[in-house]
Amino acid sequence: MFPFVKNNDYVLTTNLYSIKKGDVVVINADELGLVIKRILSTNKEKIYLIGDNRNTDSSVYGVGYSFSKVVGKVIFKFSISISLLNKIIALPSKFLFFLNTPKKK
Repeated sequence: MFPFVKNNDYVLTTNLYSIKKGDVVVINADELGLVIKRILSTNKEKIYLIGDNRNTDSSVYGVGYSFSKVVGKVIFKFSISISLLNKIIALPSKFLFFLNTPKKK
């Protein structure tokens, strides 16, 4: 999802809001685990995703995912040090922190 989300960025997601075309969501893709992508389109049964970096192939492009695979809609993104993150004790149960990508080697 570069350039929207970069290495060491975090996103705050919620499932309290409805989702629509253009929203950024986290999905649980069986073959990949947690994935962050933008909604390309939806129909009554499926959601279709696309990445913001069109120079990179995405294995989720063109694949229809059920709405039950959506973990949440991204409502905020930020960078934070691990030490500060460790000081955060609890968040409301409807929220999830998601680490996008590991550091490059």
